[in-house]
This record gives sequence, C-alpha cells and structure tokens, in this order.
Amino acid sequence: MRRLFLLVLLFGYYYVAMAQHNMIFSDRLKTLMVRVGDDLKASPVINLGEDEYVEISFDELSHDYRRMAYKVEHCEADWSLSDQLIESDFLDGFGDDLLIPSVEQSMNTTVLYTHYMFRLPNADVSLRMSGNYRVTIYDVDDEDEVPLAYAYFSVSEQQIMPAVDISTNTDRDWNSSHQQVSMSVNFSKVGNVNNPAKQFKACVVQNDRWNSAVWPVATSVLPSSLLWEHCADLIFPAGNEYRKVELLDVNVPTMGVDYIRRINPYYHFFLYADSPRKNYVYDEDQDGAFVIRSTGSNVSAESDYVMVHFQLKMPERKDGKIVVDGRWRCKDLHPETYEMVYDEPTQSYMASLLMKQGYYNYMYMFEPTGSRAGEFLTEPVEGNFYQTENKYSVYIYYREIGARTDRLIGYTDVYFRP
Repeated sequence: MRRLFLLVLLFGYYYVAMAQHNMIFSDRLKTLMVRVGDDLKASPVINLGEDEYVEISFDELSHDYRRMAYKVEHCEADWSLSDQLIESDFLDGFGDDLLIPSVEQSMNTTVLYTHYMFRLPNADVSLRMSGNYRVTIYDVDDEDEVPLAYAYFSVSEQQIMPAVDISTNTDRDWNSSHQQVSMSVNFSKVGNVNNPAKQFKACVVQNDRWNSAVWPVATSVLPSSLLWEHCADLIFPAGNEYRKVELLDVNVPTMGVDYIRRINPYYHFFLYADSPRKNYVYDEDQDGAFVIRSTGSNVSAESDYVMVHFQLKMPERKDGKIVVDGRWRCKDLHPETYEMVYDEPTQSYMASLLMKQGYYNYMYMFEPTGSRAGEFLTEPVEGNFYQTENKYSVYIYYREIGARTDRLIGYTDVYFRP
C-alpha cells in the first residue's frame, strides 16, 4: 500500500504523544468510532483468543459510492509501528486492501452521508498477537491510496492482572484536588524475566485522555513483582464530572438544549450557556463517552448531522485557549475547529461544531501557551475536586529477552467512586 508520508510528518508530533486519539485526515469523514460491545465507557481493548471484537465505523459525507478499505498494522507500546515484524507474525489472513463490507446510505436526513462499519477480527483476518494496533482507512480507487483516517485499539493476553488502588489522600494534598494511583503487578507466571525494570512498561490513562497518559517508572522492583507506590507521576488532577447534552430530536429540545432553529443547510442546536464551576457538581456521566441515537429506528443511518453551538460565559483568558473536548473528538486536519472564540458582546467563549445526533459528554479544557503548550487542563473552567468519579485504565506491556515487539500482557479499568 502506497502512503502519503507527508501526513505522517504533519501529524508526527501527535503520533506518539497522542497516538490513541483516532485521527481523521479528510474533511469528508465524520464520527469515527471504535467500540467494544455495548459498554459506553469501555476502552477499545479486547482479549486475545476470546470471542470478542472491536467495531469500527465512520460516515463519509456524500451518497457517492466509494470502495473504502482498511489495513491492519501492529504497534509498539508507544504506538509507533512495529517495524521488526512481518504481517504473518501478528495476523492470520490478509491485512491489506480489505474492503469494508457494511455500507449504508443515510435516510431522511438533511445532510447526506454514507455509513461504513466493520469488525475485527472477522472472516478475512484474525489477530495472532497481543499489543497495540493501528487500522488505516483509505479509498482503494484513489490512485495514491492516501490515508483518510487512523483508528486504534489494543489486544491483551491477560496473563497478569494489575492490582490498582486510587486514593484522595495523595502525596500532594488530602481530600482536595487530586487523586493518586498505586498499583502492583505479580509476574511470577511470566517466563524469561531477568530485568523486569526494563522488560515491563506501564501506562495509566485517566478517562481515555491519551494526551495526559503517564508512563511511570516502578518505585520498587521485587523478585516477582513491581510496585508503584508514592509515585509522583501517578498523581492526577481530579477534574470534575463531564457535562452532557442530548441531540435527540430536531424539533424538540432535549437535555442541555435551549432551542433549535432551522437555518439552511442545517438544524442548529443552541445549548444552554455554561459557566465555570467553582464547586464539585455530582451528575452521573459516562467519563467522556458518547453514543449515536435519535428518534429514528436505524440510528446509524437515520441520525442527522446538526450544528451545535456551545457558549461558555467567562472573562477572556490571554494566556491560553479554551477547547471543547470529549472522547468523540478526533485529531484532524483542523484542530482549531474545537477551539472556542471569544465574543466580546456576550462576554463568552463560543464554538459551533457539526455533530451527529446522539448523547455526548463534553468538557471545557484549557490549553496554556508558553512552556506548557500542548497540555490540556481542567482548570480554570471545570476545576479539580477529589470527589470526581474517574476511570483509570492500566496497560502493562512486556518484551521478552530477544523479542522483536512489545506485548500487552495485562490490562484493567478501575473506577474511582468516593
């Protein structure tokens, strides 16, 4: 498969630091989703050899017929491609030029689109090896086969189960604004371990926000286990519960929607104006997740695309940007789309996003300028409160002596509830 290396260069900064953020390289593609089962909160991780699958879907904004295909590649723990492997090391079947089988045109929508969906593993390809995977989506009728999107998921062997504890009594403060993760892994049943500090890598992710993923070094190495205790890298800002909105009916405002207007070519959903939070707000959320749904019976093809208007009333910040964020947001060609613009007359930040009807969790993140550029902070808009219910995902990677790649041998999700 021929690739457009310019795209890799343009997105190279994000490739390692934010690689598990799905990426879209075409303005024609929307709503790229990677799901496991029916659990909205579940991270895209399946167990090797089990009767499980990841479902990957997206929309192409037209009714034109396109032969969309995908390629499956193995990645290292840091999400760089496993260049020491050949395809037969990690796949049974063919990993390239696999046509996407499920294609469905939208019905009764103001915005025309075609919905594509496939599952992995399937009858054409199965996965032989644990670890991280990248799926490249492209149009086979494009002479250059330029990547249109990257979707990411992981496969775990579950040889070990990390033991994880989350506390609000942290090495930085007590019942205040942080949560601290402590954990251990017992590798007594893992063969050929003679340098555990180098052979094992741990990654901890809060609410699937890979832009703040932590790769902590074990604080203690014992004969058959690794410990991470009083580890400063595992102190996380606690944040606040996600805000939520439901874009269910184009005629009737539902949760979080103030009013709806039809302004060609879209329905426009104007949300209630938000404000910075000065206290913890308990509201059961889905930790940043989303689900497509509407009043139609076939939500994949009958949910419309609508223009959603966010408003955040607060003084302007000159030292950074305010960004609308959630698991539904992909890295794409126009990251500025999610940046809010300050409107002086209303003393508010504003953003307008084209979104498919559904239920969404969202949060306003602050991206500072200067030396901390690239960080996404819950301060100053959402605040940090120790009571916040957060999901922590722990990935344990292992490389056997002489092996050519990293395997994912342990994974778990732990939910903090006060």
